[in-house]
Amino acid sequence: MKFRSFDKYTSITKENVPYLRQLAADVSQSPYRPKAHICPPCGLLNDPNGLCWYEGYYHVFYQWYPFGPSHGMKHWAHVKSRDFADWEWCDQILIPSEPYEKNGCYSGNAFVNPKDGNCYLYYTANYKTGTGRVPKQAAAIMTPQGSIRKYEGNPVIDGAPEGISGDIRDPFVFEQDGCYYMLLGGSGLDGKGRLLLYSSQDLLDWSYNGCIRIILDGKETGLGTMVECPGYIRVDGQDVLFLSLIGLAPKGDRYHNQFTSLALIGELDIPNMEFKACWEDEADCGFDFYAPQPFYGKDGSPMVLGWFGCGEQHLPEDSYHWRHALTLPRKLHIREERLYMTPAPEAIRAFGAPASHSETPVSRTEAPISSTEPVPPGPFIQPAPLSCLQWSFENDKRIHTLSIGGPMDYWTLTIDMSDRTVTWDRSNIKLLPVPAYGTVRRCSFTQCSHMDIDIFMDNSFVEIYIQNGERVLSGRIYL
Repeated sequence: MKFRSFDKYTSITKENVPYLRQLAADVSQSPYRPKAHICPPCGLLNDPNGLCWYEGYYHVFYQWYPFGPSHGMKHWAHVKSRDFADWEWCDQILIPSEPYEKNGCYSGNAFVNPKDGNCYLYYTANYKTGTGRVPKQAAAIMTPQGSIRKYEGNPVIDGAPEGISGDIRDPFVFEQDGCYYMLLGGSGLDGKGRLLLYSSQDLLDWSYNGCIRIILDGKETGLGTMVECPGYIRVDGQDVLFLSLIGLAPKGDRYHNQFTSLALIGELDIPNMEFKACWEDEADCGFDFYAPQPFYGKDGSPMVLGWFGCGEQHLPEDSYHWRHALTLPRKLHIREERLYMTPAPEAIRAFGAPASHSETPVSRTEAPISSTEPVPPGPFIQPAPLSCLQWSFENDKRIHTLSIGGPMDYWTLTIDMSDRTVTWDRSNIKLLPVPAYGTVRRCSFTQCSHMDIDIFMDNSFVEIYIQNGERVLSGRIYL
């Protein structure tokens, strides 16, 4: 088909719907698209938004620029499912149509209000001027019948508190002790990241409380230059906080993507405006992950869904007028003061029966594999485009290497049982995405007597779960 050009800040209208339907039909036949992961019908997808179990369905909204594989006027696309497997497109979406959101409907979350039965959708109304952004937070209300209307009193928060820049966004609303709270990401006038807190008695009238300090090892820790997509949830009786940060420099094996998402376990102390963390790490150790949003499943179980992408990436599917997907929905657990993530069982049924892999480990080297040392390929495996591979072995204090692909086009996963490290190397892929941020990711795992690994491959989307979700690595692979 002939692709049309649109201004960056174009919203969906009745006039351009026929073109978008034609574009979606064309995109559906393009390569690299997943079958089990949520991806856009056309255009660009980024942050997951408004996640909830409501009226018998999981509702997933996501940031969507429909007209091309680039960041532009953001809408909230909307899909729903009863089981994480069969997703249904919903025409009830957020389209930026009001003056206060003239540059897009940015990210936010959902809060199901048991008092009136409605689902409140909170989002940042993107409003730009010649001198920068004017921060505005807005609300929309979804009824049990499925209709969505924007709150007539929007914006519910207009402007920035003293000392905070205009970059304030991504509301996350929750309830605690009979009061409603809203987390917002931001940046101070000093160029340092801030986590803002507002409170409300009715979900619509909000008051500023201040900034929450993150305390780790008894000291306040920095939050880069900008906080985005904060999220809070209770997991196994403890508080878990997700933060997506801009401006963290690489540190050892961590923070090598353009932006970084952290998970922290601890205690949210609202009276003292502190989150006292006892554990902190990257939420995902792979190449392509950002903006995770926690939510509660239909049985009340804590879960998280992330953007299968990160930053300003340019990818092979751009020429087919679509880009990115969401991760598989993941269940959250805390074991031995660490956060574990495992894929929702319903979501992985599409992968079919898992295949098992066993092999003889390569000889033990004298030193651990470094991020610059080439990893010798092991036996090559060529799985189906949609498949799950289970790999397990005993702790023999040796190095095990798995190679996916062929001799001239492959990626490797190396487990060093002595050094307790995982190394994912995609430097030997011919069609290499985003090489500017490196081709190797490395992370550690705790001592174990037996190693279990689950690898989910959905065309170009790969998720690797180490030791029942102690570590998760997500990344794009084009073979």
